[in-house]
Amino acid sequence: MKFKLSLLATSLSTALLLSGCGGSDSSVEDKIKDAITENDTDESITIAGAIAVKVIDGYLTNAEICVDKNNNSICETDEKLDTLTDENGQLEITEENRQYSLIANVIAGKSSDTDRVGKSVKSYSMTATAGKTVITPFTTLASIQNLTLDELAAKYNLDSSIISGDYIEAKKAEDTKESAVKAHALARSIANQLDETISATKDDINIINKNIEKASLEIDNLINNDKIDVVDNSDLIIIDGKVTTSPITTDLKSYYENSKDWYVLIDGYDRLLKEKYENGKLTYLPLEYRSDVASPEEYSVINNKITFDSISYDNFSYEYSLIHTYIKSSFSIAHNSDGYEIFFITNKNLEDLSPLSISKDDLIDKNLHFIFNDKYNGVDESLAQLQFSSDHSFSSTEDGKTDSGSWSIVEYTLPDSEVTTKALELKFPGEDIQTEKWILLERNNDAMVFGSYYTHLIYNYESGENIEQEMLHLQGFSFYDKNTATSIFNQWKYGETLINDDLKKHIENDQYWYSASFNNSKYDENGFDKLNYKNGTVSGTNNDDSEAKSTAYTIEDNIISYTDIDDADISIYNSNSFDLRVDADANDLILNTTTNINEYEQINLTKEDFAKQSWFYIFDDSNNQNIEPRKLTFKYAENGKLTVNNEDLGDTWDIKDGKLVGISGDNNQPYEYFAILKDENSIILASEKDGNLCIEFALFKDKETADAIYHKWDSLVPTYNQYNQYNQYNQYNQYNQYNQSNKR
Repeated sequence: MKFKLSLLATSLSTALLLSGCGGSDSSVEDKIKDAITENDTDESITIAGAIAVKVIDGYLTNAEICVDKNNNSICETDEKLDTLTDENGQLEITEENRQYSLIANVIAGKSSDTDRVGKSVKSYSMTATAGKTVITPFTTLASIQNLTLDELAAKYNLDSSIISGDYIEAKKAEDTKESAVKAHALARSIANQLDETISATKDDINIINKNIEKASLEIDNLINNDKIDVVDNSDLIIIDGKVTTSPITTDLKSYYENSKDWYVLIDGYDRLLKEKYENGKLTYLPLEYRSDVASPEEYSVINNKITFDSISYDNFSYEYSLIHTYIKSSFSIAHNSDGYEIFFITNKNLEDLSPLSISKDDLIDKNLHFIFNDKYNGVDESLAQLQFSSDHSFSSTEDGKTDSGSWSIVEYTLPDSEVTTKALELKFPGEDIQTEKWILLERNNDAMVFGSYYTHLIYNYESGENIEQEMLHLQGFSFYDKNTATSIFNQWKYGETLINDDLKKHIENDQYWYSASFNNSKYDENGFDKLNYKNGTVSGTNNDDSEAKSTAYTIEDNIISYTDIDDADISIYNSNSFDLRVDADANDLILNTTTNINEYEQINLTKEDFAKQSWFYIFDDSNNQNIEPRKLTFKYAENGKLTVNNEDLGDTWDIKDGKLVGISGDNNQPYEYFAILKDENSIILASEKDGNLCIEFALFKDKETADAIYHKWDSLVPTYNQYNQYNQYNQYNQYNQYNQSNKR
């Protein structure tokens, strides 16, 4: 938000929450190494006045811990610890807090489980009574049912010493492996049934106990049949009283390389690919309508991200990452880190398709949370709630607006095929009734994946002619659980931008925030805005230190709405050094920091900050009121050479007097920038113009963070069209009008 004279000048359209990033003490692991073992009891481990606690389903990273001081089983704001669990599920609490029960909140889209690839798609809470050093599904059920862990172990036919401590560590010892594998598998099954609040789980305890009994019997049966590895690497899914096993994906590389061919359906461009992953290389396989394929490309995997260094396709080369937000044995959901197209990836043959039949039981009286792309040629991330009634009416609610229509289940023969299936027919009323037929591509206990067919004009590479082709279109993903859908949607829409979970607490910190624009045309000699947020009111001083008008504000997700003047900001990045927000009056990118940049001090840069490193630059490339978001990759060679987006334009760089200096190759002009904010992952570079401080660039070491910030900012600037790599080789632009008119 920007104060201008005595006015607040900001506005915003709409936005949704990106789950945030917290910190944890990286030295915890060293301090308590080997302290929590398979034989761990309820004895505390005291380290320099602190107690080490571990949160386990698998080891849960970035889980939030609350000290339940009033013993009401509710995680209240003033009970939340500032530290989140580390990569081993560990953190420290004070000896004083050991006298209280603890609550661990697993946060969808933020917390991670070492059992699985990627972030959690489910939020749930666990608890442990005072004095425990582990928080697990077992301590949760013991607390809810007022049982000791010994009593709980007897009830569930488990080893008490195993479920009282780190059952994952206990799997390493032969004498405890079988009991620990059973405990770990049962813990996963329990965690899948836990709710967001302890009280909600307590309400479901009778059903959970029945399911545990069934899961326990299935585990015993598998172990007795020498299938302990199946138990150790599977989820036990209980639907309508039936127990099935579903493999867990713990390694994305093995997930792809151990399967058959993969089919990839990309929304935004209705592009179908057939792929093979082998020995760290990706090969595109031929499809019926095109036989040309790319050469094998090397890739690397880190957790839920596949990075392709140089994909070559139709003489066009580019670099990107594929970030997975949902992974099951039969299919996964991912998005491109640059273009943000959404990907449906399955081992089902989508070229010779046999859809699943849909029935009214899949729809009626269910709230289906539908993730989809609402733009034909491009990306517009959308989330709607679909409700289907028995009278064959349906409603779709998105961003508070509800549309309605009628639905039916119809017989549908796929184009150019003899395959017939049951499809969902939707009719949208209006001047011309629009009808769509959705087919069911995939279904599991979480979701349904819908597709449809559109008529496209396709360039045939062998004949050199354009031909009409009925192409499979990814309609979207429908999730039964709102929390799961919201998590996946937020990761798709916001990527790796870091938003503080409690934005109100973050900005109401008894400090002034100094606010400055990245747009060069908005600088003046009077300095930067100075704002204070407190108790739902923001006030501050103008640039000349005179008192500025104050206004009430509210926060929902990451939107800061200024109620008195009908304006708002969107927070798109938080760190300990600075925040970034978008002011949608002009879609301006705004720097916010508690450092007084009215009295700025230069932070000295060193050659080690840049030499042999890449930095991703975010900036406004306009010198007028129009906003032009840009993101460029700068690679700094030790010899003073500088490449921009992998191109050698003749730029040079050096560090002099703590400043970044050099010659710009495109115009042979010298440049000089200095740092006013800096941490290990980011830098804010500024310059002086006519004696005034001008904010120039936000630099990030992490590509995904920079991509996500740029994508979110750019999506709020309708006048600026993001360069899209796919248009270089799809040739869809010239057919857009034709294809749009033939959309079914």
